[in-house]
Amino acid sequence: MRRILLKAGVLNLLDHGLKILAVFFMTPFILGHLGNEQYGLWAVIYSILSYLEFLDLGASNAGTRFYARESQAETSRRADLLRVIHRFYRGVAAMALLFTIGLLFTIQYLLPAQYATSHGIRGIVVLLGIVITVRFLTRPLLIVLRANLRQDIVAWSEMARLLVQTITTVLLLNQGWGINGLAWSFLLGAGLQQAFILFAGTKLLPKAQVNSENGPVVPMVELITTSLIAFTGLLGNQLRTITNPLILSKMVSLEAVTLYAVGARFIMIFDSIVNSLFGGQLLVAFSRILATNRHADRQFLESTKYSVWFVTFCAGGLALLGPPFIERWLGEGFEVSQSLLLLLLIPASIRLCQYPAGDYLFSMKRYALSYITLALALLNVLACVILSRKIGIMGVIYPTCIEAAIRYGIIVPFLICHNSGISIVSYVWSTVVQNIALASIPFLILAPFIKYSISPSYLIIITWGAGCFIVFTAYASVVLLTSEQRVRVIHSIIKRK
Repeated sequence: MRRILLKAGVLNLLDHGLKILAVFFMTPFILGHLGNEQYGLWAVIYSILSYLEFLDLGASNAGTRFYARESQAETSRRADLLRVIHRFYRGVAAMALLFTIGLLFTIQYLLPAQYATSHGIRGIVVLLGIVITVRFLTRPLLIVLRANLRQDIVAWSEMARLLVQTITTVLLLNQGWGINGLAWSFLLGAGLQQAFILFAGTKLLPKAQVNSENGPVVPMVELITTSLIAFTGLLGNQLRTITNPLILSKMVSLEAVTLYAVGARFIMIFDSIVNSLFGGQLLVAFSRILATNRHADRQFLESTKYSVWFVTFCAGGLALLGPPFIERWLGEGFEVSQSLLLLLLIPASIRLCQYPAGDYLFSMKRYALSYITLALALLNVLACVILSRKIGIMGVIYPTCIEAAIRYGIIVPFLICHNSGISIVSYVWSTVVQNIALASIPFLILAPFIKYSISPSYLIIITWGAGCFIVFTAYASVVLLTSEQRVRVIHSIIKRK
């Protein structure tokens, strides 16, 4: 299993590396064709349509957990479970289509007045709504792929989508299509991705007929109940991401949305990279271990340790090299985005260092974190609405930092220790705090040199980035790995050559 997870992790890193390159080249290109206001308008529309993803109700995580749990069961049991999942998502897709139709008549109340009656905006709503509806129809196949640890196929489909979407965006914007071009390129890229998942996922479907005599292995009620619990956590984690642009567009301006989106884009990439390495795959691994009545405390602590080191490396690099990169990348006028990046790194790092905690608690059927996450997120949104009216763009930053400190500084450690055999000292001090301190040492040493010599030059930024990677990798191999593990890694590299 470890080798499969490693292969999937490498492909996911490649996928996200390509996404970073696409963002690097495409954001200035799109801004140049659309301008700050139109780009902010696209960000707001996309955020509004993203709410439709919540119709999933957490069934992706719940379905993956159930299907992974039945991975060693007879084929008829898996076929029976998949039938239940298919029925659920057909209903969700129908709801997504109805919500899209409803947005055609309500979108004018969510956008600034000058765009409220635009027919082009409604066309974009239709295109994005169609994409989300089709995604729901193919979601059961995505669950099958993830539960079978075929995240590598998912990564290939993402890379295919990215390639098509990037090429069509360039072509359509050069032809003067504006934000309509972004919508059509999004549709074409997503269409190819869903075709890819449909082709690959169908091959992994169980061949046996549904066993209807004894009823489904997972009743619809249980699937929906578990999905709703997962949904509360998903909603809590994603609520601020999709509401902040809407809050800023109403309380501040569309230009503020663009400034926020630039800084937040780096955090989203950071988040998605960590998710590609640890998300989904850990849920499957924990579920399989617990299904055999074994404890997974040791595996959880080990995955958290690696998560802390990886997140610290990414956060340190973003803090030191992110602001000069933005200055060179987009030029003057984005100084606020540089400050936002540094501030948003604080809650993001606190949260992502303990990323495995959510999957571990969910796999143990301990759902308190999901409810607490949603409650804190709702309070966070309320605080953002109030503060952004008074202090502008910073009004969506301060509540996020405070909420992350409460949730991951107090609540998550308590829930982990309360629901497992792990002590508070072993988790908080030995696994999280000590590893953050150890992983931060290279950046504390390099920071004065980087600050002294850094400038908004791609060559200098790339050189320092490569230097940080080499130093951190060498340091981590000595501190993080045992001598036996280092020998094993060296032998595997030599064998591959």
